[in-house]
Amino acid sequence: DQQNMNTLRAYGELKGRVFSAKIPDELTIHQIMEQSYRKDVEILKMDIEGSEFTALEPFLKEHYVCQV
Repeated sequence: DQQNMNTLRAYGELKGRVFSAKIPDELTIHQIMEQSYRKDVEILKMDIEGSEFTALEPFLKEHYVCQV
């Protein structure tokens, strides 16, 4: 689903980026990091309907996350 325009505007002001896809089937967290040119994450928040462990385990082996 499309994000609320206020959310998109706020992320833009922070130089953030919103990704929308089925994780990990269509997009992996690793791909998001590559597309963002990032190696670490300060705060990671996600709601991926039960796929958190499937998506997070390989990601956490490769990237540093300060807070989940």
